[in-house]
Amino acid sequence: MHTYTVEPLYVPSGDETIAADFYLPKSNIKPAVIIMAHGFAGLRQFKLVQYAQRFAKAGYAVILFDYRYWGGSTGKPRELVSLTAQLDDWKTIVQFVSNCKLIDNRRIILWGTSLSGGYALSLATDLKNIQAVMVQVPYVDGAETAKLYPLQRYPEALKRSSQDYMGSKMGLVPKTLPVVDQYKLCFLPTSDSYYGYHSIVNPDYYWSGEVPARVFLI
Repeated sequence: MHTYTVEPLYVPSGDETIAADFYLPKSNIKPAVIIMAHGFAGLRQFKLVQYAQRFAKAGYAVILFDYRYWGGSTGKPRELVSLTAQLDDWKTIVQFVSNCKLIDNRRIILWGTSLSGGYALSLATDLKNIQAVMVQVPYVDGAETAKLYPLQRYPEALKRSSQDYMGSKMGLVPKTLPVVDQYKLCFLPTSDSYYGYHSIVNPDYYWSGEVPARVFLI
């Protein structure tokens, strides 16, 4: 069992800054490092801290980060899910780790869940310096996932997302939709999504629970 320190970390990404927590075991010289981020619309404080703590106690360094537009990271509009931007954020953190002298940058591990699990799998095929990947319920097939969405809600979802997308081109305030909701149009409409998502939300950190509607178009 290792003791460890946790330090705030701020890494430039594009014109913005990624906020992260850097877990570093005290008694393990140049440990392997695990890079972690959440899935769709999650903050790093939504149950991922417990994973990072366990990994650090086991002797791994951990970098747990928020994507741009989310949590402690900068960027507007807030709480925008951009696949391109989030993949770039992963690459930015991997590049940071590759140049960090405190860890063994020959042993970089990616950890992801749901959407971030899909990112981790994709990046492992593109980047040459990834030694291992750990994922749970990775998002790997958008077409199959789309089949789970209620057909009767598609017209309204497409209407709202198109309005928000066009508004974004004119600099208008985003039109948002809930991540989960029991009754209204939302991104994750199943009952298990509603209860499951609210079970991980940390009330100590601000989270609107909404995302710009244009995200439906990704």
